[in-house]
Amino acid sequence: MADIDSDARSVPYGKSAGRPGRPVADRRGAERAGLMEMLVAGAGCALSVAITSLGIWKFIELVI
Repeated sequence: MADIDSDARSVPYGKSAGRPGRPVADRRGAERAGLMEMLVAGAGCALSVAITSLGIWKFIELVI
C-alpha cells in the first residue's frame, strides 16, 4: 500500500508558503452594492418580468 501521509508532507508549496496572508477588508463596505449595480439589477429584473408577461399573454391569446 502507498504511504499517502508521507507523500502529502513532502509536497513543495512553492513561493506562496512563506508569504503572509492578506488583511481582511471591511466586510460591510465590501458587501454593499453601489447605485449603478442596483440599477442594472433592477433593469434586468424589469426586463425579465416584461418578457415573461408577454410570453404568458401570448400563450393565453393562443389558447383562447
